[in-house]
Amino acid sequence: MNKNNLKIAFMGRLFTVMMVGAIFAASSAVSYAQEGASDEKKYDFGLAIRDLVSSDRRVLSLENQLLAAEEDLKAAKFKLFPSLSVTGDAGREFIDSPSKRSSGSDGSNLFRENIGATLTQKIFDPSLYSSIRTSSISVDILKSTLQTTKSTVLLDGLVAYFELIKSYKNFGYQISKEKLVKQLLNIESIRVDQGSGLAVDELQARSALQAAAQQTVISRGQYRSASERFRGFFGDFDIEELLEAEIKISDFDGEIDDFVAEWIDRNPQIYQLQQAVLLANEARKSSENSFLPTLSLDGAANWEKDAGGELSIRRDWSILLKLNWALSPDLLPSSKSASARALAAVDDLKSTEDILSRELKANVESYKAAASAVLFARNTLNIAEEIYKAQQKKSAEGQLTEVELVGALMGVFDARVNFITAKYDRNILRATIYNDLGVLDLGKVVPDA
Repeated sequence: MNKNNLKIAFMGRLFTVMMVGAIFAASSAVSYAQEGASDEKKYDFGLAIRDLVSSDRRVLSLENQLLAAEEDLKAAKFKLFPSLSVTGDAGREFIDSPSKRSSGSDGSNLFRENIGATLTQKIFDPSLYSSIRTSSISVDILKSTLQTTKSTVLLDGLVAYFELIKSYKNFGYQISKEKLVKQLLNIESIRVDQGSGLAVDELQARSALQAAAQQTVISRGQYRSASERFRGFFGDFDIEELLEAEIKISDFDGEIDDFVAEWIDRNPQIYQLQQAVLLANEARKSSENSFLPTLSLDGAANWEKDAGGELSIRRDWSILLKLNWALSPDLLPSSKSASARALAAVDDLKSTEDILSRELKANVESYKAAASAVLFARNTLNIAEEIYKAQQKKSAEGQLTEVELVGALMGVFDARVNFITAKYDRNILRATIYNDLGVLDLGKVVPDA
């Protein structure tokens, strides 16, 4: 090789080292975009996620349903107190009866006045007690449902956030990787044109560029999809502001298996179905209570003037113990129907317990794998970056080809993508498990220092 070709080769290698270093530095900035960001405006994602939970239509609907159920419970309890009924009338009353005609009277035409009051205290009414218990159980179910709905809305928002950040960072790495492969292709083309390179190297660079471009298209699609999903929850956003103060899901207290074992029996979904079983049993009892009589104590007082055609004032009062027993042919099939519904509620409870247990076990195993993947990916990334730094020095000294240097940097990019993917997938799985256990709340969202 003559001196001119040596000079060209050296300049090409030097240019490659400089370009690769620049791309490496630029790609590193993707993960640290918050550095140097302006403090004039900061996107408060914590406030945004709170607004999302509090303004969700499902949450608002359940809050109103809960308010209505609490008022129904108050109304049912008030029926335990005595009820007072007051009646009265006044007006002209004409009476023409045989007794009056026989006495030679043309009938009475008097101005009648009447006022009466009745005070009723229920002593024994099974349906009343059942309605109170039913209303109380309904309130408990709605409170628990509201909690799980808030947790679900929070999970949806957090998943949208983590998917957005993950896809944005991976998209940035893919763009940098594609730029690097383009530069490699240019170098290989120049070397082939000058007779110092091999055509097969150029073909390999073109193939690598095709693969990198394809992956960039996929990453761009993932980022756009994640952006639209995030925008659907939170509206317009600035990704740089989101990166200023990243968040994560706090780790479990102790070992995950112990944590799950502690909280699984207190799962709100299971509690709701347990209450649904109680509600169905209460409906069955209420149906059976229809066979029983009701007992009440009635106190009545009445004052009349010129009533019934008699020119006089009448006063009366009474205290009566009243028994009411109404039987109907439809009571027996209604009772059987309520019993069948109670059995169905028990089956629903068992089925949901089995489904939840299976899903939770699967999510726990996935989380364990994701946690291990994060550790391995972090170690792999550290090793890849150390290898690249060593290869960079060798390339500058002329002991390494451009292709080998680019290969080392591509290894760094691949390791970064794997680490970012594992990191945010672990956060999503943490939030999912918290949600499965019914303990996901804003307290689990902490800064990612």
